[in-house]
Amino acid sequence: DKQGFRNNVRLGLRSTVFLIIPLAAIIFTLSAQLAGIYRAGEFTHDDVANVAAILGTWCLALPFYASYMFIYRAFSALRDLWSFIRIDACGRLLLIGLYGFFTTGFGIWPGLGLVGIPLADACVNALLCAVMLFVLRKKIGSFGLSRIVLDGGKVLAAALAAVAIPFCILNSDLPITLIGLLTGDASPGMTTLGQTPLVSLAVIAVFGLWALLVYYLLCRLFRVPETEIVSTLITKVTARIRRSK
Repeated sequence: DKQGFRNNVRLGLRSTVFLIIPLAAIIFTLSAQLAGIYRAGEFTHDDVANVAAILGTWCLALPFYASYMFIYRAFSALRDLWSFIRIDACGRLLLIGLYGFFTTGFGIWPGLGLVGIPLADACVNALLCAVMLFVLRKKIGSFGLSRIVLDGGKVLAAALAAVAIPFCILNSDLPITLIGLLTGDASPGMTTLGQTPLVSLAVIAVFGLWALLVYYLLCRLFRVPETEIVSTLITKVTARIRRSK
């Protein structure tokens, strides 16, 4: 049933985009706090900053990687992994070259260090994702890719808007002022990266929930169809809770 398979591919890609893009945006915004959870012992302030930079850059690759893994499953279902493997092998060779280029540089360019690894992942996964979507469309016919891209733009806009306020707050002097009021230490050297693991967890919980709520509301405003699934799930859970009482 080719039409049924195309419907499943479309639904899978749409669901992946709907879930992964906001996750990547939230991880990017809270990368310093996520890295700060592990700040203890030999894991210093500078280590937190370095890990946060790598984690934030890796978020660029996450949507493409997730979509690429779904496409792999589609080719597996078609029993045509040989086509996938050949293209993937070319991508891995390119990835090795980009690892060296972005991390150690070339000529007078010194490179980016470890941040170059997730940046190379983002470039190669984006390229592989685009190529494999083209090949998949050739094999099974149209599965609504243009509509997926259009709604993906809406999802991206909603995700960026959802994290805009947390991002601005966490990259301003406001956290320093608040921590200074609570702890009595408002020294100039204090930054959001210098928070304790407990404070980092609190920030992740508050701003993470805020971003998810705003993202959901904006997606409803933009008429993204996947929000209906979430609304139905919330209704069922609420009804079950009421019955249990």
